[in-house]
Amino acid sequence: MAAQKKNLQIGEKTEITLEVSGAEELVRCEMKREAEHRFLGRVAMPLPQTIEKRAFTLDGERIELTAVVFAGITHILVPASLWARECRKKGGTRGKGLGEGLPPVFGLLLFDEQEKSLKPLVAVEDVSLIWERGCGSGTSAVGAYLAAREKKDVTVSLKQPGGVMRATASYQNGAVTKIEITGSVAIVAEGTAYL
Repeated sequence: MAAQKKNLQIGEKTEITLEVSGAEELVRCEMKREAEHRFLGRVAMPLPQTIEKRAFTLDGERIELTAVVFAGITHILVPASLWARECRKKGGTRGKGLGEGLPPVFGLLLFDEQEKSLKPLVAVEDVSLIWERGCGSGTSAVGAYLAAREKKDVTVSLKQPGGVMRATASYQNGAVTKIEITGSVAIVAEGTAYL
């Protein structure tokens, strides 16, 4: 990990650049060492191009879902209650349970608003389909959606399979104007893999 290689002391910060889905350019990430093997990362995320309702077919039923469209990925917010039991099976078919017309790169975000939890499934042009342990662009999509819906600044912490990520979204003059995500990163293993 780039931040660990800088030998920061606990409490010290550094800045690194990252490639992030949903961003056309590299983004800057502030990393702060919290403990020997744990860092807190803070990233200013790109803004969505649009937040809109789109019609999809779920289990043969036409349903309107929110799509948060970024430059490199479209995240589709699926209320967990709609798809909870069958989500892994349906996701395994590249989201075909949602019907035709899916973008080439998309995330299905199984979002439970009451539990503040997120299970992200990311698909890339029939090449990969992955249940992510944590999704930064998905976390920012939920933050942007909530800010636009509530028409105010919001902060939300989302439990994901790999831990908690927090999104803070600013809303002014009828639009989301800033999104920042934070999350802890723990180094659990280092080494070389021979393939």
